[in-house]
Formats: sequence, C-alpha cells, structure tokens
Amino acid sequence: MCCAKSSGNVVRLIESGKLANKGAAFGALLHIGDRRVCQLLLSLRDNLDRDALREAIWCQSGCVHAATVDFYLDWLEGLEGDTRDRRFGHVAAGLALLRKRRRYDDIFTGERPFPTRVTPTELLKMLKPMKYTDYLDRIAPRMYAIERAEPRPRIMPHVLVEWGLRPETDPSETSPLDYGVNTQWR
Repeated sequence: MCCAKSSGNVVRLIESGKLANKGAAFGALLHIGDRRVCQLLLSLRDNLDRDALREAIWCQSGCVHAATVDFYLDWLEGLEGDTRDRRFGHVAAGLALLRKRRRYDDIFTGERPFPTRVTPTELLKMLKPMKYTDYLDRIAPRMYAIERAEPRPRIMPHVLVEWGLRPETDPSETSPLDYGVNTQWR
C-alpha cells in the first residue's frame, strides 16, 4: 500500500472521530517527515482539541525532517499568538521539541521511500541530509519573523534559543516558562 493511500486512511480515521487517540495518530503522521503526508494533515491541524494537540507535539521520532519543521512554521505563521491563543504556545512547543529531542545533527530534507524498501545507501540519498547549520541559515528568517509578529509577552524566544538562535526580543517582553499556566482554549 502506498504512503498516500495508507496515510489517507489514517487521516479519514482521525476525521471520523473513531480513534481513541487522534493526537497520537496525527503526531505519528507528522513525524514521518514527508511533505506528501504533511500535506494530508493541513485540513486537520486546526481542528485538534487541546488534548489531541498536546499529544501530537509529544510524538517524536528523533529525526528532524524539514517537512515537519515547515509544517510547524507554516502553522505558527497562521496563528495570532496572543495570550488568548493557547494553540500558538503548543505549536511553538512542538517546534522546540523537534530540536530538543533530536538524535541526529543533520536535518533530512528529502522524501521517504514510499511504497518500497530501499538499501541504506539509497535511503540516505532519498532523505537528503543537510548540515544543521546550513539548514538553520535557511529557516532562521522565518523563525525571526514569527518572533517579531508574536504579540508580547512572547514564547518564540524560547524556541529560538532551543534551535541555537539568539532572540531579538528583550527578555522583559518574553513570557516566562510557567508550566502551571492555564492552558484553556479561548
């Protein structure tokens, strides 16, 4: 079964509400790290409830795929980011966790080998690893733009630090990391 078809089946299950943990299913598909699969998730991302979103961002593979990073960045660019927008904080946390929980320094910028098996050499060629510093140069402008667009107090400076970037935000305008904060949706 090809990736798009099997991923599409999981997407339909998420949409149907029949899954016991739709956040884990969403997160698993997102962290496959393939643009084709991420494209299937676009219609679902804003319909995840708080618990499903939190579950999705905790899903990790240990590999950082450009498709997953781009998905998070696109999502953040479409959110308001103010104190009433708790979704922004969760999505930003997902982006930070990608970097924090990585097992490899390279970022994989290619596609996954669907629907066939490939040799390790072929896999590496398909995944197109890129040095972290080169990849960071590519995405840093987007991350800084999100930081500038986020209303104060900002959470993005914490994400930037996790990715090895120096925030532009004055520390007095940065939101403290308070795990006791009310995370109710607006």
